[in-house]
Amino acid sequence: MLADSNGRGCSALLQDKLGQGYEVSSIVKPNGTLKNIVENIGPLTKKIGKGDCVIILGRMNDLQLKENYESKLESPIRDIVAISKRSNVIINAIPRRFDSKELELERFRAKKSIHKLVREASVSLAINLDTGFMYRDKFTAHGLHLNFRGKKL
Repeated sequence: MLADSNGRGCSALLQDKLGQGYEVSSIVKPNGTLKNIVENIGPLTKKIGKGDCVIILGRMNDLQLKENYESKLESPIRDIVAISKRSNVIINAIPRRFDSKELELERFRAKKSIHKLVREASVSLAINLDTGFMYRDKFTAHGLHLNFRGKKL
């Protein structure tokens, strides 16, 4: 699992759900953008295969007002696509933003760019970009990070 600070504690929750027959490891990069999160994805995943899965969480730190997401996300998506040819990859949702209405609108633009870049790469990735079911009670007091209930989902 590769994640920004929203991934803190998620590997333990996933390990608990999967049981002892699986091994879960994670690298959490607080305040990381998608580029930061996946910058070493090649060497980190060198020994994994089709029976394994790489989970990518985060991307809230990529959100900026009026950002060109296709150019900003093109390089990290290319790195993810390369890994998807030899392993399963799950790109999890860009979580809702309860701390900024403007950035919540930007989230939709970023999601659209991710879909477009993956579609153009002609690969099959599991992309969960629907977080409409995640309400305010699943986030910390400031509204930016998932709380324990949100991470358990």
